[in-house]
Amino acid sequence: QAWEKHSHNHFRAPTALDMEVLIKTCLMHLAIKTQNESFTFVHELKQEMHADLKYVESIENEIDEPEYDKAEFSNMYDILLQE
Repeated sequence: QAWEKHSHNHFRAPTALDMEVLIKTCLMHLAIKTQNESFTFVHELKQEMHADLKYVESIENEIDEPEYDKAEFSNMYDILLQE
């Protein structure tokens, strides 16, 4: 309907009703689908970021552990030297 052909090969401009029908039948469905896919994407991205953060924290702990052991050993060594 929206681009109904008239005589002399002219097309009429869509009316407000035509636009409303177009929005309700096509664009709203597409907008809702896009929004739902966006929510899903953001949720999955947050899960991946959380997993990445946990991995980084575990690596940081592995790095900190030898530093702690080194400090503990140094303290024990100092005590032995004082005795």
